[in-house]
Amino acid sequence: MKQNELFTIKEMAAKLKVSPRSIYRLEDSGKLPKSIKIGASRRWIAKVVDEWFDAGCPTIRVSRQVENRNR
Repeated sequence: MKQNELFTIKEMAAKLKVSPRSIYRLEDSGKLPKSIKIGASRRWIAKVVDEWFDAGCPTIRVSRQVENRNR
């Protein structure tokens, strides 16, 4: 994987085996890493997504709360 590789909505949907619409819903509910908006498109940083996936897909909002408590 290249250092600056980005995933498209279709690539995210394929990785998680859900529809593209579900990707938007999951992100809006805080269950996916935050995307980057490029024009009207959204992209996800591949390294961040892969690390999140390898960690068992934890809810992002909860993960941030736990990080803040541990500081």
